Amino acid sequence: MRRIPAAAAAALPLIITGTIIPQASFVHIADWQVRRQQYLEALRYFCERGYRVFFLENSAYDMDADPDFAMAHLTTVKLRDEDASGYQRGKGYQEFKMLDRFLASEQAPQRFFKLSGRRTLHQISYFQNRYRAPGRQWFDLWQNDAFADTTFFCCDLDFYDQHLRALYAQADDGSGRIIEKVVYAALHGLPAVRFHPLTPLFTGQHGTSGNKLKGKYHFPTEMRRKLRSLLGKHKLDKRILDWPRAR
Repeated sequence: MRRIPAAAAAALPLIITGTIIPQASFVHIADWQVRRQQYLEALRYFCERGYRVFFLENSAYDMDADPDFAMAHLTTVKLRDEDASGYQRGKGYQEFKMLDRFLASEQAPQRFFKLSGRRTLHQISYFQNRYRAPGRQWFDLWQNDAFADTTFFCCDLDFYDQHLRALYAQADDGSGRIIEKVVYAALHGLPAVRFHPLTPLFTGQHGTSGNKLKGKYHFPTEMRRKLRSLLGKHKLDKRILDWPRAR
């Protein structure tokens, strides 16, 4: 049996979002059996290391009837949305609507990581140690493209309630109002928001492109990140080197 590190027991919970049976456009893998297996692999990665995980799932799939989801440290939360009109608004609309519902419940943690499903994060222990203290909110905000990377972030519940709650209603992928731009507009310029100091390295599945994530640094992106941090410390214009990382 894998020994659970003491640090994991005191770690921030992870909220992992997912849709086993797709109910929106703009998805690359539609086979629910493939998606189910990918979610299970990602959830096991964190649960076997002792991290508390909330898996938010909003499709018609019956997780209660699937014993593979009965993992230690895992809480599955079914948040099925019956509003069919929302399906056409895209994944970001559905994901943040689901987050809103869960974070308004009694189960909501006071501080948490949010991670899009079907991927693992190699440096989870680093981010746990770095981000544990409340007060700072960790998001990648790329100025040139007015884009917030919503794949992975860490924030306090009261910050989410003040700045992110109900933003999903503005998102509509078909009209180009993707959730990443909506979130950027809400967070840009807030002093509590910090750029990730280290590039998150994911393995697994990219939901939109269908590309395999290999957990490797993209050197040009890492250089931009380091230079951006340096420019920020000297209060220079970060837009010189500020654009979304390669996907």
